[in-house]
Amino acid sequence: MTDISVVIVNYNVKDYLYKCINSIFASHGNLSIEIIIVDNNSTDGSVAYIKGHFPNLNVISLSENIGFGRANNLGINAAKGKYILILNPDTLLQNDTLLEICNFMEANPDAGASTCKVLNGDGSFQQSCRRGFPTPISAFSKLFGLQKIFPTSKIFAKYNLSYLPTDEVYPVDAISGCFMFFRGDLLKQIGGFDEDFFMYGEDIDICYRVNKLNFKIMYVPLSSIIHYKGESTKRSNSNEIKSFYDAMEIFVKKHYSKSFIFMLFLRIGIYLRALLSYLIKFKKDISMATFDMLSLTLGMLIGSKIVFYVFIGFPDYAYPNVFMLPQLILLTVMIMVGEYFEGKNNLSKMFFGYTITFLILSTLTYFFPEYRFSRGVVLFMVGYGIISSTLARLWISLFNRFAGNSDENRILIIGSSNTFEKIIIEFGTINPGYYHFLGFINNELSNEESKFWLGTLEHLEKIIKENKINNIIISDLNLPIDTINKYVSGIGKNKVKFHYANQYQDYIASQIISDIIESSPELGNYKNTLLRYRIIKRLIDVITSSIALIIMIPMSLFSEKIRNNLNNIKNLFDGKYTLIGIKNDDGRFENLKHGLINFVNVRKNISIDNETIKKLNEYYLKNYSLSLDFDILLRKLLGK
Repeated sequence: MTDISVVIVNYNVKDYLYKCINSIFASHGNLSIEIIIVDNNSTDGSVAYIKGHFPNLNVISLSENIGFGRANNLGINAAKGKYILILNPDTLLQNDTLLEICNFMEANPDAGASTCKVLNGDGSFQQSCRRGFPTPISAFSKLFGLQKIFPTSKIFAKYNLSYLPTDEVYPVDAISGCFMFFRGDLLKQIGGFDEDFFMYGEDIDICYRVNKLNFKIMYVPLSSIIHYKGESTKRSNSNEIKSFYDAMEIFVKKHYSKSFIFMLFLRIGIYLRALLSYLIKFKKDISMATFDMLSLTLGMLIGSKIVFYVFIGFPDYAYPNVFMLPQLILLTVMIMVGEYFEGKNNLSKMFFGYTITFLILSTLTYFFPEYRFSRGVVLFMVGYGIISSTLARLWISLFNRFAGNSDENRILIIGSSNTFEKIIIEFGTINPGYYHFLGFINNELSNEESKFWLGTLEHLEKIIKENKINNIIISDLNLPIDTINKYVSGIGKNKVKFHYANQYQDYIASQIISDIIESSPELGNYKNTLLRYRIIKRLIDVITSSIALIIMIPMSLFSEKIRNNLNNIKNLFDGKYTLIGIKNDDGRFENLKHGLINFVNVRKNISIDNETIKKLNEYYLKNYSLSLDFDILLRKLLGK
């Protein structure tokens, strides 16, 4: 029997996967292992890349992204090992990791599963690698940040167990899905992962089921791995926040369904925390929108003072409308022109938004003459808003520049001079001047051979400190895993992000862009996921489905064909589908809803293979516009 079967589910992280596989081969010692790669329909050429470098591996290539649990179950079913390791592709094992964890499981037959010590990409300890099961108190503390405020409290820090030491062996409730070392027969006995979980939550669920069989879940920090957390999710179009909270709700329903109070309490907490997460994610845009609306209100008050000689000089019946409608119009217009929630704020979009707001307000006074107080007030209100908002944006830009915030992406490359030159040339063509590449280091050059050579790996910590490096690209394929572990674990306090890129093209196309340039536009996002387009498409869906339901419900009494189509219309109204979109029948991605009308079904009676469907979907997403939707609709109606 094979000692260890390593099951890895990959999604668009071929650069990390390559290093992960190498670290496995360096870690197994005299243990017999097999590696099973399950590829979740990657679009970065992962399958061909891995087969080219590791032709003897068992690679299961899927035609769709079926999620973490379902994909792992395919690998589990194919596994022949006494032990089965569920491993994320964005991890690096130490040379003794597999040997240490295997020896521990051999010596402790009551352990059903175990994990090792897990480090973040900056070398710091990853708290989520061992956890407690959700309880009302631990869930509340996790959702609202009390465990961060009281990390040593056994009450508030129960979920991530941050009050426990990180270098001692002990049983825990659950371990992270990035490294789960199971007894193979036990894992197959419980049926693997629950496939109701698409992403997140399945690791806690499977640990809960192992515990119910009276096996222990052990935290074993005799060795460690590095986990570049979230690489696959950052390269997908899935809604990470929604997936996490949906998974938590599924877990609570499944295992605590008898506790109505717990369910109600946790559900309220989940919704509030999800709302807070969105507010935090878009705090810059929310702050700017609030400032713009306050500027408009202040401009109105000053205009009223100038025209009517009092700050509030409108008729009594005009309140509170005069303090609500202009602000609501401004907010809506700014969203629709793309000033908010689409990256950096833009002066031209801001000016255009105020201009449209002025035209709308002026037009409304013709339809509602009782609100035609003074065009001078409206003009002054908008003019003051433009000046105030412009000054605010300029001040923020200057502040960031002088505070050094605009130069936050200080990047060091571990690799050759040729790689360094290729990367800076490529980045210069995408976003000139935004990236600050300080230089590169390796152990092969002398200081005289390149002006960008900053030193050797032995001087890494000093180079980081002197140059204020916060991002490091590791492009050296020959750099030993233990060397990487050594230097990464030694500089955790500097909070430096490490990234893998075997080729500079991988770096450009991968998550690393979105990870590094947090304050710049999301280059990888598709246009139809922008808020303004989502609002417009949702309005069209609701209006269309409402009209269709009104017409079709009475007619369905007499037509079976109409009854069969009612379910699609209901899904359109509920938001599960969209009227025009891509062919995405599984409906797993919130931002990639299945379109009732799409490129694939425009023409009837035509057979289209999966590869062509992927290309049509990709074309739609990359070239999305409202006119494209209209064109697809028109062709559907005409049958062309």
